[in-house]
Amino acid sequence: YETWLIPRRHTEHFADINEEELNDLVAVIKIFIPAMLDCLDDPSYNIVINTAPVNQGLTGGYHWYMEITPRLIIAAGVEFATGFYMNPVAPEIAATMLREKTLEFLK
Repeated sequence: YETWLIPRRHTEHFADINEEELNDLVAVIKIFIPAMLDCLDDPSYNIVINTAPVNQGLTGGYHWYMEITPRLIIAAGVEFATGFYMNPVAPEIAATMLREKTLEFLK
């Protein structure tokens, strides 16, 4: 159920987005988070902003994005032993469920 929000305009740093882009991002988050929480029975979640390193020369090759990751899996043997987490739901099914729930919240 991990979801990435990727801006249409290419920019390396989150801090470079303009006010209109920030307002659009907030609008998406205000719809998506409640939809995700409702769809997945109110899990804890993390939001991570992946942005280019600061104080380094820009190369034009990085595109910032935001990850929203619900915490659904309780770590057990496989996860502790390998550091890998099993995906209990096929990505296509997860995408369909989140899309449908988000559309409900848009109505």
